[in-house]
Amino acid sequence: FHAVNAFLSDENDANTVNNSVFNDWLRLFLNLVNNSRIEEADDYQKAVQSIDRIKAHKNGLLLFLASGTLKDLSGFSKEQFTEECQKARIMCKSAAHKKVIIDAENALPYFSGQIRSIIHYSDFENTNNFSEFDRYLNSEKVLFDNKKPIHGKLLRRTLCAIDDYRLPVGSYKTLCIDDPNESSRTPSLKRLFSNHGSAVKELLDNINASKPIEAQLKAIISGKTLDENDWRYCFVNYTDVLFPLMSTSHLRMFENGNEELIIPNKQSNGENYSVYLYTLQHLLRKKSIISEYYTELGAYGDRYLIVKGYKVRYKKNKFYIESDSVKWKSSSKNVLSDALTKIMSM
Repeated sequence: FHAVNAFLSDENDANTVNNSVFNDWLRLFLNLVNNSRIEEADDYQKAVQSIDRIKAHKNGLLLFLASGTLKDLSGFSKEQFTEECQKARIMCKSAAHKKVIIDAENALPYFSGQIRSIIHYSDFENTNNFSEFDRYLNSEKVLFDNKKPIHGKLLRRTLCAIDDYRLPVGSYKTLCIDDPNESSRTPSLKRLFSNHGSAVKELLDNINASKPIEAQLKAIISGKTLDENDWRYCFVNYTDVLFPLMSTSHLRMFENGNEELIIPNKQSNGENYSVYLYTLQHLLRKKSIISEYYTELGAYGDRYLIVKGYKVRYKKNKFYIESDSVKWKSSSKNVLSDALTKIMSM
């Protein structure tokens, strides 16, 4: 609201406002506000002051941003301001350049004007390759609707098959939530794509936007080989077992030095779930073998399965099966297969 008021404050007649100039101004601050965390009074005050400071350049806003004179805009996200300056440089090249940037922002409402991944992957500022820009735009467009990914669980499976794409959130890592506003203070898929990492690029490079997307995502997964002692193997192959254990508001995991844990909520001070023990329990259940999962509270407590009177633990990429008379550990990368075979033979 202050951005609109500031623009109109020195206009003698609102009916004679240059619509193109006003649209440039409004677009800039919509993007900045929607992609900045302005919650404290101090941040709000800084943002208001920045709007007032830049008002003098409103009639040549894009040229001013493109000039590089202003390095940041206090109160707003530095990353988003940097993106806005880059887009200004591109839009100042020609009417066609300006149109393609604005059209891309409008085509991806989930990203609220944040399209730096497309610019980065296509190297559009340097190459002016419109077709390559459109290719990445269309690939992202088929993955997201207005508020969330279209195939969220499958998209995460595919990204996991490509690489460990998780983003840090404090001492945890997250599979990235749907909510682009990140109201739970957990990074979203919007941020993951905007960070333009290698996993996202590989994903987009293997998508043809003119063909059914679900089949293509499954094909990418099928083309990847993961060892069983890589936690991603469990998530890619047993998503329906593990994913429901996580809060969709956080999707957090924690590596405690011995194993990957699923954190069911925001913090790890309660009961947490071992990725490998839960996967093994599922495989045992399919063989009609009953097991019981035990865990102490917190991320560093003991956790194990009780199966046929034995305790089964997972530590440092190995399963351990123990009783008073038996001590066994897996010795190959096929940790799940080895443990399942051993338990079935007992």
